[in-house]
Amino acid sequence: MEDDEDRRCIYLVDPSGNSTTFFSYKATLIDVPTLHLELHLKQKSKEELMEKIRKMLVHGISNGSVVVIHNANNQVDLAEFFEGQAYWNPGKIFASPAHFDEKWYRSTMVKPTDEDNFGNKGTLFANSKTQLIYSVSKDIPFDEIPALKGTKKEFRCIKIK
Repeated sequence: MEDDEDRRCIYLVDPSGNSTTFFSYKATLIDVPTLHLELHLKQKSKEELMEKIRKMLVHGISNGSVVVIHNANNQVDLAEFFEGQAYWNPGKIFASPAHFDEKWYRSTMVKPTDEDNFGNKGTLFANSKTQLIYSVSKDIPFDEIPALKGTKKEFRCIKIK
């Protein structure tokens, strides 16, 4: 049986950016500054981007993947970026497996589609093997990140030098 301490989300500080490159190949990477830029360059509408992110979260959480939300130097205010999105609830998204709310996940995040890649309905459930990571490039004190307010107990910090 795994210790709840080990299954907490990870707050990753990596000034080199090497972990982001690695995660782009080995994880579900949600690169917030890149998506934010797409929105401002009008390459995609806000609705398209929000749906893309929701699907990435659902895919990662349902398949037990490593899901990385990368916010570089924390330059994008996530509360503002995700304003009006019912699925963006850091207190629920970043909950450790012991505290994860399956009912909320299925009703809020999965409900808009609730089908897998083969069209089977009602098959998407949270996988307890999912590892969520909030990644930044600059060492910012955890308490100074408004998007993660109230979630500190759900995280462990890893700093790469």
